[in-house]
Amino acid sequence: MDNDKIRLMIADDQILFLESLKTVIELLSSDIEIIATPKNGQEVLDCIAQGMIPDVILLDIHMPVIDGIDVAKHLAESNPDIKIVMLTAFVDDYWNVKKILKCNVVGYLLKDTPLEDLIEMVFKVKENNIIHIQRSIVDDMLDYDNKNNDGDEFPFTDLTSREAEVFNHIARGLTNEEIADKMCISLQTVKNYVSMIYQKTGIHKRVQLMAIGRKYLHS
Repeated sequence: MDNDKIRLMIADDQILFLESLKTVIELLSSDIEIIATPKNGQEVLDCIAQGMIPDVILLDIHMPVIDGIDVAKHLAESNPDIKIVMLTAFVDDYWNVKKILKCNVVGYLLKDTPLEDLIEMVFKVKENNIIHIQRSIVDDMLDYDNKNNDGDEFPFTDLTSREAEVFNHIARGLTNEEIADKMCISLQTVKNYVSMIYQKTGIHKRVQLMAIGRKYLHS
């Protein structure tokens, strides 16, 4: 093992994306060693507990078992020297941006980021603690704040990232069937998420969820 190489862990539950990203990074950069490719948040913590300590983690926000935000919270306490770069497919994960900035996360990227930019961020976050957020996400946050300048915070902060994602789709008027198709999960799983959202928010009418959600999301 070359001690000069950046030790990189990539965590994502989409296996095709994960393996493709691993292959391309290995082809493009001889200065990065990919030490593990866990498929969910629990596997991330297991790998680290077994001594596979990365310099940098590319961590998907939306993962099963334990999501990326909860992994980041745990690592902020147990392994604060690990640099975490969050990956998301959703530019409008507004409340997730606010959450991750409190979790020792130093980078935030969309999954459609050009590979050269992603590799550049890996090197940047390894060398310093400056927070790097993709420009398009920053623009989206500023646009959001301009549209929602009443100072209110999103009130349902105890939703998991997947529940928040379902809430997001509900706010946009999607049916359960449409949400299942968009998130590539079963209809019953969507119904389970909706039930948990009702329980956690204390709201039991979909139209009320839509009305409240649209106050915090892009129209």
